This record gives sequence, structure tokens and C-alpha cells, in this order.
Amino acid sequence: MDSQLLAQAKQPLSALPDVDMAKVEQIKAALNRGEISLDVDALSSAILQFHTGHE
Repeated sequence: MDSQLLAQAKQPLSALPDVDMAKVEQIKAALNRGEISLDVDALSSAILQFHTGHE
């Protein structure tokens, strides 16, 4: 029963795009308008921590 539910849930999920491009475009536009600031140091630290487990 559980495997049947899981299979049913996977089908609609697999149809979704991996990246919400509309959201990406909204964020890019907000960055360009200066509505969102980007802390490059914080971003790079977060990426390093995510991929290596440490800074």
C-alpha cells in the first residue's frame, strides 16, 4: 500500500521542473533593481560549508 502511494506521489513530482525559472527571473529582476542585496562573502561561505562540511 505504501509503495503504491509513493509511486502515485512520484509521478506528479517528476513532472515539475527542477528549477522554478519564473522565481529565478523575479529574484534576478529584484537584484537588478537593488531591492535585494547580495552578500557575496556570506554566500561563498555557505556554499563552501554545504559542499565541504566546513568553512
